[in-house]
Amino acid sequence: MRRRRVSLGPVRHCGPNAVSTVEEVTLDVRRGPSPERGLAGWGEKRPLAILIQTPGGLIATTPDGRPLAPDTLDALCPGARAHLTPDRINQGGDQMETKDIIQYAHALYDAHGDKAEAEAAQKAAAARDEGNAADAEKWDKIRLHIKELRGPKST
Repeated sequence: MRRRRVSLGPVRHCGPNAVSTVEEVTLDVRRGPSPERGLAGWGEKRPLAILIQTPGGLIATTPDGRPLAPDTLDALCPGARAHLTPDRINQGGDQMETKDIIQYAHALYDAHGDKAEAEAAQKAAAARDEGNAADAEKWDKIRLHIKELRGPKST
C-alpha cells in the first residue's frame, strides 16, 4: 500500500515574516513474504515549495530557488496562499511551540549568559509598547525559561 499526501508544513514566524513549506509525504507499507515476517515499511518527506510571507507579499519558490507561479502553487497545495495571508499572520498565526521557546532560550542564554534574561525582558517590553501582545507573551516565556536555566541565585 502506497500513500502520498501533500500539505502545508508548520508556519514559523520571524519578525514580520512567516515561513512555511509545501511538503510531500510518501508512506509505503508492504507485507513480508510470509505472515511471520510481518510488515515492511518506509517513508519519505520532501519539500515541494518554500513559502515566505513578507509585508510586501508572498514569495513562493521551488526548493532550488526558482520562482513558483501562484496558479502552480494553488494546484500543488490548494489553500496554502490563503493560510499565509498577512491578516492571518497578524492574528498570531501558529504560535511558537514550547520546544522552540526552550531551544531559543538555550541559544540566547548560551550567547549572552546572565544578561540573556534582561534582554528577553527588554524584548517583551518593546513588543508590549508596540501593541504586539503575542510577541510579548513569547518573550516572557523565553525569559522565564532562561530564569530556570540560571537556577537559584547563591548568596
